[in-house]
Amino acid sequence: MAQKVLKPGTGTDHPTANDCVRVTFTSWTRDGKLFATSTSMDSSEVLCLSVALQGVYEALQTMVEGERRRLWLPSELTYKVGHHHVQKRPDDEDPPNADLTFDLELRAILKAPPTPDDLTAPPADAVKTPSGLVYKILKNGTGNVHPTVNDRVLLHFSGWMSKGPLKGRLFESTVIAGHPALIRLATAMQAWREGLPHMVVGDKARFWIPSALAYGDTPANRFHPPGDLVYDIELLALK
Repeated sequence: MAQKVLKPGTGTDHPTANDCVRVTFTSWTRDGKLFATSTSMDSSEVLCLSVALQGVYEALQTMVEGERRRLWLPSELTYKVGHHHVQKRPDDEDPPNADLTFDLELRAILKAPPTPDDLTAPPADAVKTPSGLVYKILKNGTGNVHPTVNDRVLLHFSGWMSKGPLKGRLFESTVIAGHPALIRLATAMQAWREGLPHMVVGDKARFWIPSALAYGDTPANRFHPPGDLVYDIELLALK
């Protein structure tokens, strides 16, 4: 990959692998045809490094806020099948395998929550249920009503992969965006349906979830992570 700074930035922090960023970008194939662009160069889009193109992923980790670069990406650093960092596309077309040129500006860094130290092994004081779910209350709330599967719950949550080559990868987080999610508990994964009724409003808990209680080892949906997962969940309200 070749790259050139078009405009220096003013920050000092760099994004790390689990962070998200606000960026503007335009990209072309090597014959000059427009390939993709952000909605407009005046409005940024949120991109999480964990799903960025391999070349963009590598470049962003050395950029600072306000910096604009031009990247010349060989095909093996773009959408080549098999990369761990393959950007989600809005349709199911086959990803191109082509050299691309990007103009990329880093507008802001959205810091990820810290990865749990006990990601792979729950502490001794965690509670294990007969199904295999393990949970621990990290912060006690002040409520006294427990959610049922018929409730809608307002949550902040962050989820990490806890085993395999992508161990420690943050795959989703409402904390980064700063917007909680309203979820009907009956439609949530089995581990959430079992674990959240142990919580009250204001509780923050960590769930260690075996794959059988999550999306399985080979999820049918390509946007769901495989294997064992760890979630930090804060119950904000019942609806």
